[in-house]
Amino acid sequence: MSVPLRFFAICLILTIPVKAMCFQNQNDISGKWISTKNNVIIDVYKVADQFHAKVLWYDDRDDLSRPMRIRIDAKNPENSLRNRLILGMDVLDGLVYNPQSN
Repeated sequence: MSVPLRFFAICLILTIPVKAMCFQNQNDISGKWISTKNNVIIDVYKVADQFHAKVLWYDDRDDLSRPMRIRIDAKNPENSLRNRLILGMDVLDGLVYNPQSN
């Protein structure tokens, strides 16, 4: 997993527990989520019975010469994925709601 992808996955994991206690049903996870550090926004959506997420925005001030609209997943260990834009990239798939643990 590339560094940017790992970063977004970690941000997603850190973001979801903050609101997990508020879920009333499985669809409450859907929508736009911002990380606790306010540096990435993802959109969680449902496809069939699984949840997916994609990057909507992230803080790109670390390198203003490379704005987020042109950054790619250049360090991905899988060559075929290195030219994917980070903006709009899927960072989560196959998440299934567990009603017992909410």
